[in-house]
Amino acid sequence: MGQDLDVSEIHEAITHALEMQPEDTYRATYGFALYPREFDNRLVFGIVTSSAESMVLTRRLLQAFESRMAWIYGRVPAAIEPVGNELEGEDSTLDQPVEELRITTYIGPTQGKRRGAIGLPSFLAPSAMTGPLVILVRGQRPEGWPA
Repeated sequence: MGQDLDVSEIHEAITHALEMQPEDTYRATYGFALYPREFDNRLVFGIVTSSAESMVLTRRLLQAFESRMAWIYGRVPAAIEPVGNELEGEDSTLDQPVEELRITTYIGPTQGKRRGAIGLPSFLAPSAMTGPLVILVRGQRPEGWPA
């Protein structure tokens, strides 16, 4: 159902993206990769972090991105949100794995902000992924995420 996971290969891709950021930009300090992962007999999103930790992506983890911009491969600004239930709710809802994401990429003058940029929303399901998707975060590590 899911793809074979090579954590060291994915960790290397995250490290490479962190190292290859343009010098003239505010550099990201934390990265992770999304990948398809089987959980409870269904395909959901998994993540591998900068420290090579692998886990299921939950709505609780995504709460840290509500007001933050992420950067796909350190180059494309994007907002990442779950599809379906909102991020608020009971703990049992927040601890559920994410099965579909809305990723809005931004073009135009962003400088890390959405104002003045054009958002291009897309939807991503784990089954549509052909490989890991590296996401970098500028500033501090998202609250609640592993080091």
